[in-house]
Amino acid sequence: MQINLRTCYIDSMAHGNENPFWKDNKLDREITLKADQNSLYKLADFVAAHAWEAGFEDKRIEEIRLASQEALKNICEFAYNGKGGEITVECSVTDAGALIVTITDYGKPFNMLLADLTPDPQEKNERKNESVRLIKRLIKNVEYRRDAFRNIMIFVIPKPFI
Repeated sequence: MQINLRTCYIDSMAHGNENPFWKDNKLDREITLKADQNSLYKLADFVAAHAWEAGFEDKRIEEIRLASQEALKNICEFAYNGKGGEITVECSVTDAGALIVTITDYGKPFNMLLADLTPDPQEKNERKNESVRLIKRLIKNVEYRRDAFRNIMIFVIPKPFI
């Protein structure tokens, strides 16, 4: 079932439903939530709201949401080992219209971009590898760095030329 995100957001606003990411008619740039399964969808929705606001097509918004959700799942599972912590997601748009998504956590060092390149016989690692391949397929420009006890993953998503 294809969902028209623009219609959902506009209908929601028209019916007085409060969008948790909007304050004073402005979309928040940053959100920090617990690193748990309940927060993953809210964080992914936050990224999708920014993609929608930046003018991406619905199909691309769903791809961005899926890639974000996979990255967030990996943080919960591998950087925090399911023991909680916090994840911060920040979104901005460049002058050229590219969406920049920065995902920061304080879990153990975990460069998921290398996860599918290092062989490991564990079954858990196969899920991680599939997840990383999906992220790389959906988001072509993904960066990672470890900085002052933080994992920082950056998605740079150019807006397609129309």
